[in-house]
Amino acid sequence: MKITVNAKQFDQLMVELERIPDEVMTSADTFFTRITPKDKGNARRNTNLIKNKTEIFADYAYAERLDTGWSKQFGGKGMTNPTIAYIERQIDKKVGRLK
Repeated sequence: MKITVNAKQFDQLMVELERIPDEVMTSADTFFTRITPKDKGNARRNTNLIKNKTEIFADYAYAERLDTGWSKQFGGKGMTNPTIAYIERQIDKKVGRLK
């Protein structure tokens, strides 16, 4: 019996797999910003994707208060937990599409 691997197909799969973190974090940043409560827009304006697209940074003094449900906008759920759930769903979808 002989088992072979199609190197070209494997390489293409690896290229697609390497793109997933950037794609997911870019869309997660948009998601996080969209669910950030908006009064005057300061919180949304000061939320950024940083460190090679690996961190979403809420750069304003009251970020923790918003994240712990201080604002009742969006049900007072905060931004972190819904964004983590979003990231997990996106990864599951993208990895599931790989052949």
